[in-house]
Amino acid sequence: MIIHNSLEELSKTKRVVVLGNFDGIHLGHQNLILQGRKLADEKNARLTILTFYPQWQALHKPDFKYLLPQNEKIHFMENLKVDEVISVPCDEKFASTEPAAFIQDVLLDKLNVCGVVVGFNFSFGREAKGTPEFLHEVLDPLQITVHIEPPFEYGDTVVSSSLIRRQIRAGNMILVKELLGYPYHLCGEVVHGAQNGRAMNFPTANIDFNKSLILPSLGVYAARAWLVDEPENKYEGVLNIGTRPTVDDSPKITVEIHMLDFDRDIYGERLCIEIYHFLRHISKFRNLDELKTTISMDVVNAKKFFSTEV
Repeated sequence: MIIHNSLEELSKTKRVVVLGNFDGIHLGHQNLILQGRKLADEKNARLTILTFYPQWQALHKPDFKYLLPQNEKIHFMENLKVDEVISVPCDEKFASTEPAAFIQDVLLDKLNVCGVVVGFNFSFGREAKGTPEFLHEVLDPLQITVHIEPPFEYGDTVVSSSLIRRQIRAGNMILVKELLGYPYHLCGEVVHGAQNGRAMNFPTANIDFNKSLILPSLGVYAARAWLVDEPENKYEGVLNIGTRPTVDDSPKITVEIHMLDFDRDIYGERLCIEIYHFLRHISKFRNLDELKTTISMDVVNAKKFFSTEV
């Protein structure tokens, strides 16, 4: 797959272009890319994704968090048989482009489009005035196909990145998995912690997680983890996202997992953690024995969840 971080010096290859942020590559995004693949095959053209990173929201909303890091998003697109990804920042200059100028300068002059695929609510250009209907109005007389994909629904719910963010913040990870089409996960290097878990016979792997990604509601979760270098081996476990009020008063948020049937030194290695199911809220216990008893129950409940997982 070809990757560009600029719109300059592109070949004049005939392209079908799919437009969007694609944060999370949820089921709706996957369907949109599938429609692009079909159209590109029909037209014997290159399937190109034009995406925006950083997103406009990330540049204007200090608390904005992504669902996927950029490198994982691009890898996901490659698995969906995309031929080319062009990723450009949605900065002030780009966002202030008039819709008609975007169509002429970017889609026609730079990308040489023979087809464009967008979602029903896609917007572009100055003040987001560009709409799918405007794309069709301008490009259809030029015999350029504009495919506008209707809302993608899960049950009665329209799947969107903003909906998924809300569900993650609420800790509804089972629903999140259904909307994404895969379990939400966090990855990071395993770093040294306070060793409190090991002292209680529940050793944990603490990860230096990507702070640009959204965190689920603070709490304890049933999770699976795997080392990036050993993706074929996944380990069930109990994940703690939050503080550790029973053992210290630090306000620092940590992401640490007790992996079942696992006893290795993995400091410095990259670990990914899939988050499946909320088990309980973070609590301050009266003593370590009470905490150990509760963690034992967390392990039982995590095993029970995975034994019945569909």
